[in-house]
Amino acid sequence: IQLHLRSHSLKAMSKVIITALIVVLLAYGLDASITYVGPADGGVRVWWTAPPDDTVEYLILWHRKDVNHIDGFEFLDRSERSYSVEGLLDCSVYTFTLIGFDWSYQQTTYGSSEYQTGNCGNDYGEAR
Repeated sequence: IQLHLRSHSLKAMSKVIITALIVVLLAYGLDASITYVGPADGGVRVWWTAPPDDTVEYLILWHRKDVNHIDGFEFLDRSERSYSVEGLLDCSVYTFTLIGFDWSYQQTTYGSSEYQTGNCGNDYGEAR
């Protein structure tokens, strides 16, 4: 019973943290950059360098430009230095944001970067 209650409280805390981060990210633009964002098999791969501070875990978020909701997120181990995102829409600009949490769960934004997915097609070629 204790394990179930602890699991439930962790899920509830994660929802609160995610909601707060979404509000902060959408309210304030971020101008930092991630090391590299590029195409990968079936999606996009995001790379970053080791953070200067102690980091317990990362949270990576992505959303389409000019859309006011988060399309996806993932909590990652502190040893990770890249992450692949699949299932993105064609010909769309996405913003990827990397946030680190220290042992007290204080958050630090380590980077944010935009990337446009491919398969946009030709405007004049498709009109015929």
